[in-house]
Amino acid sequence: MRKERSQRIKRQGKATMLMDTAEQSGRKVVEARSITHGYNNETLINNFKLKIMRGDRIGLIGNNGVGKSTLLKILLGIIEPDEGSVKLGTNLSLGYFDQVARELDGDKSIMENVGLGRDFISINGKDRHIISYLQNFLFSPKRAMTPVKALSGG
Repeated sequence: MRKERSQRIKRQGKATMLMDTAEQSGRKVVEARSITHGYNNETLINNFKLKIMRGDRIGLIGNNGVGKSTLLKILLGIIEPDEGSVKLGTNLSLGYFDQVARELDGDKSIMENVGLGRDFISINGKDRHIISYLQNFLFSPKRAMTPVKALSGG
């Protein structure tokens, strides 16, 4: 029996595989450390700290002019903070539409603007139907078909 077993586990040959390596996507999306920023000698953001992890959902609530859009632009790397630092995670694919919606066609639906004429978009290398993707942002399928010009600007 031992002899039979040893014959079965003898080396059959040699396998060769070629693989591409990719940087692993981490759990951290963004980390803000002691962010301070202002305009015209008025501080809008003072010593702000934040860590956003993959899967987190956040909301920014506040009156007009208090720095919500400025904070988003700092976190996205669009503008630099006056003080502090922002560190983005690895393998991120970021998208941003400003509240003035300069990039959006007001006569087209939300779905048409996001999908640029396609029904599917690639998110993290996987195709997703645009309606499904927009539901992550609390747009119902009916609302996703709404013209952009019908949305509030905030």
